Amino acid sequence: MWLKLAEENPNVEFWAYTKSLNYWINRLNDIPKNLILTASYGGKTDNLIEKFNLKNVKVYAEVEEVPINRPIDTNDNYARIPNVNFALLDNMKYSKKQIIIN
Repeated sequence: MWLKLAEENPNVEFWAYTKSLNYWINRLNDIPKNLILTASYGGKTDNLIEKFNLKNVKVYAEVEEVPINRPIDTNDNYARIPNVNFALLDNMKYSKKQIIIN
C-alpha cells in the first residue's frame, strides 16, 4: 500500500522506519524515489541490513555511545535523506531524565 501511495503522489515525501526487511528486500527495485525506508536495528533479520547495504538506524542509550560517523537525528532530517545511516537516542531514558531534572 505504501508503495502505491508514494507512486500516486510523486510530489509528496514519504519516509518510514521498518524491521520488515524481507518485504523491503523483495521489492528493492519497486520502491519509488519519494519513499525513504530506514532499517531499524533490533529485529530478527538484522543480518540483511549489511548484506543488502540498507539505510539504517541504531538506537543508543547514551550520547557517548554513538560512533562519530553516525549523526544523531533529533528532528527526522536524517530519516528523510537517502543512504545516510544515523542514530537515535533512547526516548524513554531521556524522557525519564527530563522528568527527574524538572
